[in-house]
Amino acid sequence: MNIRHAEQIVLDHYGCACTSIRLESEWGMTFRISAENGTYFLLKVSPDHVDKSRAELEIATISHLMQSDIKMAFPRLVESVEGNLSVETGFGLARMYHWVEGRLWHEVHPHTPQLLASLGSHLAGLKGYLDKFDHPAAHYYCEWSPDQVAWVEEYLDLFKEEEQERIRGVLKVSKHWHDAFSRLPHAVNHNDANDHNIVVSQDQFSPQFIGFIDFGDLHYGPRINDLAICLAYTMMRTPDPVGVAAHIIGGFHFISPLSEDELMYLLTLIQSRLTITITKAAMRAREDPDNAYWQVSAVDASSLLAILCDYPDTLATCRFRHACGMEPSPDAKPLIDWLKENKGTFFPITGMDLGAEGVEVFDWSVGSLEMGGFDDIADVGLSTHKTFERMAATGVNVGIGRYNEPRAVYTTPKYAVPGNNGPEMRTIHIGIDIFLAPGSPLYAPLDGRVFAIVNDVGDKEYGPLVILEHNPEPDLIFYTLYGHNSMSTMGLLYPGVPVERGQQIAYVGDFPENGNWVPHSHFQIITDMLGYTNDYPGVALASQREVWLSLCPDPNLMLGISDPRMHVVSKSVGDMLEHRLEVLGPNLSISHERPLHIVRGWKSNLYTEDGTSYLDTRNNIAHVGHEHPRVVKAGQKQVAVLNTNTRYMHMVRQELADRLLASLPDNITHIYFVNSGSEAGDLALRMARNHTGTHKTLVMDQAYHGATSACIEVSPYKFEGTGGAGCKDHIHVLPHLRSIDAQSTGRAVEFVKSINPGELSMTFIHEALPGSGGQIVPPADYFIDIYKLMRSQGSICIADEVQTGLGRIGVAFWAFELFGIKPDIVTIGKPLGNGHPVAAVAVSQEVARSFDNGMEFFSSFGGNPVSCAIALEVLNVIRDEDLQSHAADIGKYWMDALRKLALDNPVIHEVRGYGLFFGIEFALHNDRSQLSVICNYIQNRLMDHRILTSFDGPEHNVMKIKPPMCITREEVDYFMETFEGILRENDIAKR
Repeated sequence: MNIRHAEQIVLDHYGCACTSIRLESEWGMTFRISAENGTYFLLKVSPDHVDKSRAELEIATISHLMQSDIKMAFPRLVESVEGNLSVETGFGLARMYHWVEGRLWHEVHPHTPQLLASLGSHLAGLKGYLDKFDHPAAHYYCEWSPDQVAWVEEYLDLFKEEEQERIRGVLKVSKHWHDAFSRLPHAVNHNDANDHNIVVSQDQFSPQFIGFIDFGDLHYGPRINDLAICLAYTMMRTPDPVGVAAHIIGGFHFISPLSEDELMYLLTLIQSRLTITITKAAMRAREDPDNAYWQVSAVDASSLLAILCDYPDTLATCRFRHACGMEPSPDAKPLIDWLKENKGTFFPITGMDLGAEGVEVFDWSVGSLEMGGFDDIADVGLSTHKTFERMAATGVNVGIGRYNEPRAVYTTPKYAVPGNNGPEMRTIHIGIDIFLAPGSPLYAPLDGRVFAIVNDVGDKEYGPLVILEHNPEPDLIFYTLYGHNSMSTMGLLYPGVPVERGQQIAYVGDFPENGNWVPHSHFQIITDMLGYTNDYPGVALASQREVWLSLCPDPNLMLGISDPRMHVVSKSVGDMLEHRLEVLGPNLSISHERPLHIVRGWKSNLYTEDGTSYLDTRNNIAHVGHEHPRVVKAGQKQVAVLNTNTRYMHMVRQELADRLLASLPDNITHIYFVNSGSEAGDLALRMARNHTGTHKTLVMDQAYHGATSACIEVSPYKFEGTGGAGCKDHIHVLPHLRSIDAQSTGRAVEFVKSINPGELSMTFIHEALPGSGGQIVPPADYFIDIYKLMRSQGSICIADEVQTGLGRIGVAFWAFELFGIKPDIVTIGKPLGNGHPVAAVAVSQEVARSFDNGMEFFSSFGGNPVSCAIALEVLNVIRDEDLQSHAADIGKYWMDALRKLALDNPVIHEVRGYGLFFGIEFALHNDRSQLSVICNYIQNRLMDHRILTSFDGPEHNVMKIKPPMCITREEVDYFMETFEGILRENDIAKR
């Protein structure tokens, strides 16, 4: 049968002239029908040699769904001109369906948690209707059914040895549970809800589930099979497939609750379907090696099977249970109940009753003020000294590190885990740290046996490790873990030997033999070893926090410490946002659609309360890196000695002024210190207007110069925006400047002449590289010609270097130097203090003299010794770490990579700037209405991957790149890898 035959069937039996395309199909013949009126249909023909009962089952099922109120799309049957739902033809039984418009699941990326949950809930909805339907033809033996995987065993010779071993493992478990499968609830299943049979809307950036297609494989079996099959295909090609499954399962369970048994068997049924898929593919490859249709999912299925066979099955089930709102570990509650019932009977692990003894509880959380900076934390000797010094000062012998505490101290690659939005770091501490002097003995809290004793060698590993197994009651088995011991521990015990309550089991180790930690014992209670034999995670991902807290209950149930500081208290971002709105100004903006609770910064990264780190590509204020230790220490040292105002002389202030003046043109002779870039802009305008005798001011379009009233007045970015008061009569806005605009200089000069005829003076305030305007790079002669005209009129020129100064642009220390101009006033903002409130106004001698008109200038905190000491150290760091050259090198490397990427991605219109101050402009040539949607999408997807950025420009289509100057090439590579991946999502690059 060919396409002409299909077109004739449609014409004869459905009265429709059409064209057709043959589609691949496992059994029968399938055609996409294009009617003359632009409508699409699907024609399916079952050859006479194929059992017609399958087609009858499909027709009956679709008829059942058509008579229901189901709220999703599916291929609805079309009546023939004879009024029938199927017709007999010379080629077999034919039926035609309405085409379901949309994209197939495998064509959509990313699969957001919302979309995954929606798929799960709609699959459950479909199941609800299929549960009410039955048909004799559905009751047949189906090799594709996950619970019937046993047949695969006779085809093991098709696979290599490694894959054979995986398949044997799946078959062994499936055989063990075969009888249990038969006792699960049964129903008619779609039986093939794979990624080619799930339809999603065409919406590029917010796709919605539409429906399911291809009901040709219906089968009666365990109703959980449909979920297992759907998961088997939607988990493919993902770094964390179990996480993907959890979202779908959660959506399914919300509509159709799953039993504990169904969840327990689910992973095996997923593995079984994957096994069947690759076996069928191998069989077809042997029979018909040139038919690519049979191999469509084979490689991905094999890769996923390998991942799932290596993944702890109990952990997967725990994550599935958590997605359904159940206690993740079914063993958690019985163990917790037993520990509570036996409270007070456990032998003290340290030999001291910690419930009665005084202990010092330490806060090692991400934002802890006790921890100091990361350089302090990384110095094990310093941390040890501080820990034991504090214990001595409080008169205790034992310190405690808390359970369920988010920490940012786990920085080695071992703690990184692949996630569906980039790597995640394990940060949640799931044990209790007991700080004791090295060599202190540790004792078994109750009878047991040695499960493992091993030296876990490596930096930030466990070092010598002991794990005990306890079986205090017939149906209760659990484990206790003791990490970071001394090497002398290794001779105390052997695997498998019994241990009595109170028997010594270890000695506390010193660094570095204990894994290079502050001397302590990491004590942990474990419900299930998850297949681990010589190790066990002591820290968990924040995204799996509740799962691991269930697998590893609070060790304090055994230690019995009553100190209230043991409880880790944290507020949700939602609660914090609600409180913020109650007590702070309602128009105090928050970055990003999903607010972040940031508690720590380090170099180019910001850290949330749960320890998640975000690469900061937008924060120019943290100029030399978040919390640079030298800058922090400079402030700490000075604030311990003196902090007062400028009415008193202080050398650090004068030294800072000397250093700034040395970097500026020779016409700049004086420095005024203030607190912020806004205050600097305000003072600069005051000085200029005092000098010129007029408020007439020339500004650049889209400029932003600060938050004071005077600065807002000269900031079109604000006064022309929402809530702005508009342009005042004495403010004149230059024609909008775009990059690569050869005519812009002439227009600007003519505009100035038109608003200022003759030689009347005025003030010109500008950024050399306009930031809010879209990281614009003006033509080389732009400022030279405007400055020449300004000078001829006796005007004052102010260069705003708040964002671009201090070496950020790489090729020069100040951005105005790029254009060969010498401003009369230069404003310098908070980057001078690395975020500390210090700023400066640098002025020419003429301006300083005219400002000295008898009225005193004074800023209470501007130029205070602490701020000046911090700013001076920032300049020292820029010099000592050669950050200006670093900005030039990294900026060129980054922009070169972006420009290369732009060659294949027309949505990137231009990459422009200098050093670490540049912009990525996006443009659409076919539908500009979607530009803001795309930019918003890119920003949010970068945030999903833990990269912070922002957009600006008149059309809000320029990504601003102005990170801390210490950003590394590796971090740039991560940005580029992520950014390139996002451009591939939803066909963005093809726009």
